[in-house]
Amino acid sequence: NIFNMGVIPCLIVYPLLFKPLTKHKLTAPVISVAAFICAVVSLQLGAFGVVLETQASGITALPFGIFALLMQPIHLAIGIVEGVVTAAVLCFVYKMRPDMLESAAGGTPIGNGVAVRKVLITFAVAAVVIGGGLSVIASTNPDGLEWAVERTVKLADPAGVAAVPDTPAVPAVPAVMPDYDYKSAAEAASKGENGSVTGTSVAGIVGGVLVCVLAGGTGLIISAVKKTRKKARND
Repeated sequence: NIFNMGVIPCLIVYPLLFKPLTKHKLTAPVISVAAFICAVVSLQLGAFGVVLETQASGITALPFGIFALLMQPIHLAIGIVEGVVTAAVLCFVYKMRPDMLESAAGGTPIGNGVAVRKVLITFAVAAVVIGGGLSVIASTNPDGLEWAVERTVKLADPAGVAAVPDTPAVPAVPAVMPDYDYKSAAEAASKGENGSVTGTSVAGIVGGVLVCVLAGGTGLIISAVKKTRKKARND
């Protein structure tokens, strides 16, 4: 997931597709089209990455062709929705603080005195509302990967007797909040009992906070390294 959802969009699609598309003109319509296209491309590449990684892992018997043909269209639909959302978020930022996107496009720091507090507060509130509130009513239907795997298995082996290759056991890493719930509640749910009411909300908020801390910390480290190198060159 780190590679498929992080490296591919940020280090491949953004520099090779988004930046060229927005290079000559940075306006809301241009940003919207570029964001939509890049979101769809990122999802398609990420989905195909899952197929390749699954094939290389040797721990499943999923046929490559069928799995790929099912993964791409379902993630195309997901990519269209994500493209609309991404375009809306970037247009909001561009409307609130156009200098933020302009500085990112030009590779220059945001000018001193530029207030980004409103944008950050809005994102923080949205993360709490979505992660802590809307996550409670999240669909229990299979996600894109689960949907594709289920149908691949049915098409490849209608009788359900396909053998899975023998592989060495992988040590289990204990999850802090398994299945987006408290550990005790998740264990109870696995036995058919009711899970907790607040577990999903807490998991969503904790996950959002961890992402912000990691992303912000990484940004600070990169900024500090750049400043150090610049100072060394000047000296």
